[in-house]
Amino acid sequence: MTPSFQEKDYRDEVPPIYLTPDFDDTIKMLFWNSVGFFFFFFILAYATASLMDASGTQMGLVFSSMVFGALISTPLSGYLTDKSSKKRLILIGSFGRGVSYIILYIAIIFSSLVLFGIGIFVLGFFVNLFWPPFRALVSEKSEKSKRSYAFGKMNGKMGLGNLFGSLISFTIFASTNYFMEENTPFKMVLQYFPLLLFAASNFYAGIKFQHNVDEHVTIDSLVQDNEQNRKSDSPLANAQNTENAENVKKDPNTKTHKGLLTGLLFLAAASFLAAVNITIADPFLQRYLIEFIEPNPTLVMLILFPSGVLSMLISPQLGKICDRINPSIGTAVVAIMGALFTLLLINSPNGWVFAGLLILDAGFSQAGGLISANITSRISKSHRGRVFGSISWISRVGALIGPIFGGFLWDNSGPRFPFIISIFVEILLIVPFLIAIKYLLLHMEERIIPEPRLKKIQ
Repeated sequence: MTPSFQEKDYRDEVPPIYLTPDFDDTIKMLFWNSVGFFFFFFILAYATASLMDASGTQMGLVFSSMVFGALISTPLSGYLTDKSSKKRLILIGSFGRGVSYIILYIAIIFSSLVLFGIGIFVLGFFVNLFWPPFRALVSEKSEKSKRSYAFGKMNGKMGLGNLFGSLISFTIFASTNYFMEENTPFKMVLQYFPLLLFAASNFYAGIKFQHNVDEHVTIDSLVQDNEQNRKSDSPLANAQNTENAENVKKDPNTKTHKGLLTGLLFLAAASFLAAVNITIADPFLQRYLIEFIEPNPTLVMLILFPSGVLSMLISPQLGKICDRINPSIGTAVVAIMGALFTLLLINSPNGWVFAGLLILDAGFSQAGGLISANITSRISKSHRGRVFGSISWISRVGALIGPIFGGFLWDNSGPRFPFIISIFVEILLIVPFLIAIKYLLLHMEERIIPEPRLKKIQ
């Protein structure tokens, strides 16, 4: 007997929309934007410490110059993201990154620490002009219950670009280092030539993005179209997307709840501490490795390479896990494991143990970033750019303090002290993160309501 209308199981009739059709085209540009990531971070420490003989404090100041640029551009980027074309901001940011690579290349050729700092400043300015609109666009083109997965796919595309660019840069750097022992001007021109290739790839990424992506195609617009086109109106059909459509109708000017404000304040405090934790030690990780574990720069690249790439490549899988777990539990586990791996890193007996620990540490760090991005993206739909921009700005303040303080500790207390302080900071940031999550989950605009259990009537 054919079941009546009320007896039908509608769970599989209308598949939920998790990503827009052009989502893959949206994140594809990151492949070309990311080809220079590993090489940039390698030469950031190597060029300042080995080629330009910078002290720990000078290294900290160079790293902080990128943060100065970010502090200037981030509030502007967050505001413009909500008020103007995201595609235009992304294009400007992509071209600016390319220009910064050219400045860095010239600075290395002429061994100018000042010009190198200027190039880092320019990079920081345009990188943070780029990210708030891009993260907002990824949020708009992904369904809220799969947001960590969407950001994971984004990171995965970056990982592929990083892998491709790392193979090119490593081949060129290692070959010139092997066949040309002395640091002649000609050797440096060849050895750091990948920077010019990566500048061109950023120009290419910006142009392709403008032609392939429509910023007006969002999950909400597709859900609204589906709701209008559906001939049957069953509360059981496509429950997740129906709830999305209701979210679209909400008044964005609803009075801010005190709980939301409390959550935002604690999220800002946690983001500040997280940035301090990362930047107090990371800028000196490579130098610690070279001076105390492995002096060969080519082997150092091999040790650092897997962690920088593998953690991004597995990011989509990490995103799926992060979408399923309790964010409070995930945040606590990530922080505790990060502190443990930092302790083990500075006690590594050799480079290969160091490399293995670094891979695990980077994986947990990626997971923590996905959880944080998920929470941040769902706070407000109408002001995503400002939320991303504000949290990013607070993080940059922490990232400004971290390298300078870390460099001071390196010079005055010893090379291990930046890492020891980082351990305590990472444990400390658990508390504000948990408080922020507790309040934000109750008051954010995009709340995830568990789907009702649907029983099929025989």
